[in-house]
Amino acid sequence: MRELIIPKTNTYLFLKQEVLSSNFSWHYIPTPFPIPDWGIPDEDLKKYNCSPYFSHAVLKQPNATSGEGNLFPLVSSELIEQCNMFLTEVVKYNNLKINSLCRINFNLTLPSLNNKPDKPHHDHEFPHKNMVIYFTDFEGGETVLFNELDELKEKYSPKEDTGILFEGKHCFYYPTKGRRVVMVVTFI
Repeated sequence: MRELIIPKTNTYLFLKQEVLSSNFSWHYIPTPFPIPDWGIPDEDLKKYNCSPYFSHAVLKQPNATSGEGNLFPLVSSELIEQCNMFLTEVVKYNNLKINSLCRINFNLTLPSLNNKPDKPHHDHEFPHKNMVIYFTDFEGGETVLFNELDELKEKYSPKEDTGILFEGKHCFYYPTKGRRVVMVVTFI
């Protein structure tokens, strides 16, 4: 895991203001991980936080294997240009290399007191990297990484206006206080 420095440029401040405004459109997602048609399995209900969250997709991930058939990411938000400018700034400031973006998404999770993480997962079925940028200050809401044996590898306690870069299986905890608003970017 690598902690990123988020430059507080005009582009970032504009994007943050838009995402945190009361006029920003969010979409309700019933659970943070795919569930079979028959509902959430009992074993998952016992181990993981299955609470709903809110999402705003800017660049929808390719999903050719799911049967929907798009082979490339699809733009789905008017914020695409601002996100592109902001991510370009982050890349330059942190000396990163991105070949191609796969997904840009904003997620909002509300407090939960059940102290369980969401289900550990990979964002895609192909090798990729993840960038998470924390737009709000909140209590709890750690991001957790796992090794190849699904053992805890690293835990990051986020702070507002910070970001991390990582690869591999991961999950997050819901905040115990405040709203957790993050920008999730996947790339190769």
